[in-house]
Amino acid sequence: MTDIPDNATPATDATVATVDADKMFLDPLRRLIDRMDRQVLLIGNDAAGTAPIFYGDAVFNIALPWASFEEYQFRILSRHAVPEPIFYTQLFDLLPSLAGKGMIDVGSYCGLQAMVMRHVMTPTHVVMIEPQAVLQPLLARTIGANPDGCPVMLLHQIIDDGTQPMMRSNTQPGKLHDTTYLRRDGAPLTSVTLDSLDLGDVGLINLDIPGPKIYALRGAEATLRQHRPAVV
Repeated sequence: MTDIPDNATPATDATVATVDADKMFLDPLRRLIDRMDRQVLLIGNDAAGTAPIFYGDAVFNIALPWASFEEYQFRILSRHAVPEPIFYTQLFDLLPSLAGKGMIDVGSYCGLQAMVMRHVMTPTHVVMIEPQAVLQPLLARTIGANPDGCPVMLLHQIIDDGTQPMMRSNTQPGKLHDTTYLRRDGAPLTSVTLDSLDLGDVGLINLDIPGPKIYALRGAEATLRQHRPAVV
């Protein structure tokens, strides 16, 4: 006869089976609820308009028409707040004002960073530069929905050192914010340098582009030497 330990739990197998059955039922239910929550949130987002995004005691109206599938846009919309707020806190602690100088935002995407920096740092002007054609109407809508503050210029350019043509990498609809441009001989697209643009007195360059930044910086050498802006 086999001794049964005092701590034996004869119902263990049945308990495990019950837990597994509950998990099989509950996991799909949780996923369904998550999808429903997401759809409810998206219903409140006017794809033809803008969504209110908060930072501190300020609100910014940002066009997020593809939040239903673009992960960065959905992250902003789901929180109605800027992502990574500690970045802004550190930046504004180090450089609270541009003191009569302008700001260049390279790789503006949906324009949220530029709008927040414009509000807090009060530059004389902002130049937003974005290479993706599909984002131009989105940015124009965002600029128009945030009239308070300095003038904003929107440029449709690829910023590089201007020595080689460029080609667009494969666009991932769910990661439009990660679209990169590659330097290739005989590529169909041109690029320009920051030095070639008449951007006025510059106090800050926000270089928010995927991939190596050195080419864009090489194309800004004269601007960096003349104006000595902060580079983010």
